[in-house]
Amino acid sequence: MIGGLRSGDYLLIAHPTPRYRPPLTSVLIEHLVPTWYPNAVDSSSASVVHVGPGGEARDIEIRMRTARTFLVRGRVDVPADATSVPDGLSLRAGPIEGGYGTGIEKGSFEFTGVLPGSYTLESSERVSITRDKKSGAISSVPPRFFAHQQVEVDDHDVEGVIVHFTPGVELSGVFHFEKVKLNKSLSLRLLPDKPFAAATEEREADADEHGAFHFSQLHPTKFKVEIRDLPDDAYIQSIRYEGHEVAGSLDLNSGADSPLEITLAPNAAEIEGALRDENGDLVPDAVVFLWSSDSDRAKFANTGPDGTYGFANLAPGEYHIAAWDDDDFEPEGPEVRKLYESQTVTVKVQEGSHETADLKLIVLK
Repeated sequence: MIGGLRSGDYLLIAHPTPRYRPPLTSVLIEHLVPTWYPNAVDSSSASVVHVGPGGEARDIEIRMRTARTFLVRGRVDVPADATSVPDGLSLRAGPIEGGYGTGIEKGSFEFTGVLPGSYTLESSERVSITRDKKSGAISSVPPRFFAHQQVEVDDHDVEGVIVHFTPGVELSGVFHFEKVKLNKSLSLRLLPDKPFAAATEEREADADEHGAFHFSQLHPTKFKVEIRDLPDDAYIQSIRYEGHEVAGSLDLNSGADSPLEITLAPNAAEIEGALRDENGDLVPDAVVFLWSSDSDRAKFANTGPDGTYGFANLAPGEYHIAAWDDDDFEPEGPEVRKLYESQTVTVKVQEGSHETADLKLIVLK
């Protein structure tokens, strides 16, 4: 039994008992593998379980699957003068598929029980964990060398994989804000664009008086870009990397030595309004979400005691606004947003415009 769930749609997966170990070598024998409800070996074939507010989902039965699995084995290539090199690797099939982990011993590694599929092989996010003898505080040493590459597993063991460790990415950049008056220094935050990322993977840098900033030893992966301390009247006009507009996430997989350029513009738009429930009563202390048609990230604001909300620092464009009767619900992903699109309020804004949009609380069923 799983309790304390917020309302929404869920995918369930069952793993073989920790005592169960697949064979160390591939043979023509199938054995138990992680299984998605009701009887699938990958999430794309799984069925969704819906839990309504205060509701229950009963009689859930997962029929465990068996399948042939394989080894992925190889060694690591680490520069002779490298320091702070992780001592573990992970093999992941996708953002929610889970994955496999293993350590590096004497320069070699081995994953067992791997299902066929396409995987990303990455180094772990920590080098070591230490405890201060006096204070008892626990800290981890951040890695300075990283590994990131693709591995394909078909119908046989994968031998002789060479994992290349390379130095972290050095990222420099600049804010262009010639037309914007700053009240305080700007800061940039990078958040790993993957589920269950550790807090130690988040990075933040302050810009100097000229708008320049720098990050050192970044993981060559994808990051969400968050800009803090924007002036009230300013909006983000452009974020460019390697000569292209950054759409969604900043991808550092190429490790290119290219500056990140962020242009701010004045005359930001604003949207404000009130949130009411199905009876027409104002709803205080609720979460209101806003997202643009061309972005996969949502902003949020809380309604005040009078049931009103407001969004500032908006670029010209079209936005969807909505609020749900479950404060824990988040409209993450295009599939979820499309499901409720007909119940959102769509607002178009121009530079400097101040729009009003009243909302009706969406009831999750």
